[in-house]
Amino acid sequence: MTSLPRASSTTSAPPPALSTADERDAFLLGSQGPDPLFFLVADPFMRRLASMGDTMHRSRPDRLLVSMSEGSARLGGFEQRVARAYVAGFVCHYLLDAAVHPFVYCWQHGLCDAGIDGLDATAGEKVHAEIERDLDEALLFARRGETVLTYRPFERSLPGSAKVLRAMDKVYFYAALRTYGTAIDTMTFSMAVRAYRGVMGLLYRPA
Repeated sequence: MTSLPRASSTTSAPPPALSTADERDAFLLGSQGPDPLFFLVADPFMRRLASMGDTMHRSRPDRLLVSMSEGSARLGGFEQRVARAYVAGFVCHYLLDAAVHPFVYCWQHGLCDAGIDGLDATAGEKVHAEIERDLDEALLFARRGETVLTYRPFERSLPGSAKVLRAMDKVYFYAALRTYGTAIDTMTFSMAVRAYRGVMGLLYRPA
């Protein structure tokens, strides 16, 4: 990933990080990166934009991060504070992907190329997801002593009030236009998060 430009020495210092519950929620949302956009496939009116999640992972990530930072700076007051917190979380998502994905892909290709009947490169995406799930659950148990039987990750990582989501909608609209020349729906992010919450709620619903 291309390094981001250094901030100017004349730039004023940002406010204390995550000083409010809304900023914390925005940061946690940001830590999901563009992943919520994948869940737009569950919304018949928005599914056409689900591919934007893959685009944001693979195309011009350096420009995307700069555009999100620029979009945040164009906001004011509450919206600017939560947008900055969101972008900080978003950067953490990319840093984690950059650090972990080489290992995940190495393991994935090793399994898919091991000559096991019924397991080949066509199963790559599923194998990739299983490896990441194993890593997530191992870290959850190592750090908290819990498993997904008692801990609901999506309940901790997908909070955010309507006000927080509206601010993120503005950042996403600006970033998609500046980075990819694409004018997305003005509620793309908030609809994606709501779809994500809905799908996770169904998956965790007691039988």
